[in-house]
Amino acid sequence: MIKELVNKLIEVAESHLMIKSTGYGDNWDIQKSENLYPNFFIEWPFNITYENSVKRVSLSWYITDLPGEDQKDCLDLLNKVEQINEDILIRLTLGSYGEWNSIGSLNAVTLTEWMGDNVVGIRQEITFNILRTSNNCESPFKN
Repeated sequence: MIKELVNKLIEVAESHLMIKSTGYGDNWDIQKSENLYPNFFIEWPFNITYENSVKRVSLSWYITDLPGEDQKDCLDLLNKVEQINEDILIRLTLGSYGEWNSIGSLNAVTLTEWMGDNVVGIRQEITFNILRTSNNCESPFKN
């Protein structure tokens, strides 16, 4: 389920015409990668909450961009990455995807000079609600 969710998010991000590179991993992975900007990066670990018939998977992604040499004010760049983020959120909200049933909470924070670099970005926290519909009769248990 996690692999399918990450793959779908990467697929949606890569369909946005402004996103130039994507990835996933922990903070070390994003710092080490050779990104093209704007970049979409899913961060782990994920938080998974199990409740009766629903599991809630919470994760974060970053959309980052690097200002041009002539760009002194990062407000325009923050506006750009926030709009890309909004585009992706709307696509996820309005689309019909088998990987989740609904989207729960959404919260974002903007970043400037992130990771000691000139990178500007937005960190989106999102929760996906997924039905727990596995057939326990087919699970690998002894009778």
